Amino acid sequence: MKQHRGKPKPLYRTPVWPTQAVLNLKGVLYRRKMVKRTRVIYADHVYPTAAAKSSMQREFVRGFKNKRLEKRGNQFAVELNIVSSPAIEAETTIAISDYKGIGGQKRTLAFVGIGFDAESVIIEVIQGRKRFAGGADSQLARQRFASIAGRNWPNFLIEQVEANARKMHLSKVRIKRPETLTAYQEADKKIRRQIRLLYYSAANAMGYRKAWPYFEKDLL
Repeated sequence: MKQHRGKPKPLYRTPVWPTQAVLNLKGVLYRRKMVKRTRVIYADHVYPTAAAKSSMQREFVRGFKNKRLEKRGNQFAVELNIVSSPAIEAETTIAISDYKGIGGQKRTLAFVGIGFDAESVIIEVIQGRKRFAGGADSQLARQRFASIAGRNWPNFLIEQVEANARKMHLSKVRIKRPETLTAYQEADKKIRRQIRLLYYSAANAMGYRKAWPYFEKDLL
């Protein structure tokens, strides 16, 4: 009888590769590096370890370029920040601020919070501020921003996330469904309707399809 040399080949190997093919070669190489550092829960979805998340976050931060939009004396900054506040359900944000505060100080107008899995960036929070820290209404600032950017703030911020995800050669961007958020679950009916309207309107306008627990959009 013929004897096997070395270790016998396993009959079944748990798949660790996302099912969707990636057309861009650089994207394939990048995702292979990420998948090697992940732990598989289901065959069709890869959940990253803390090390993989940290690596992808650094890659996203390095690739993002802060912006300044200015027109007729109105100035807005679009900046990426690392946050540690328990009130924000994300570790990284992209925020829009204006310079109309006292002494020209920046006032945060809106932001999205982002996270990562093995093949996508996840928009975990979409939040606008109805009033600034000093109590001033932010509606006029939102209107001014839309006139300069050519689109409203949720769509603009989602575009920034998508553009940076493409630089990383990721295949998808996902938006958390509002029903999964702690802020939604703890809110009253009126606030829940407002949160749903914000998330569903932005996802529909930007071409995302409904899934659970995310809205999803393919980039490649």
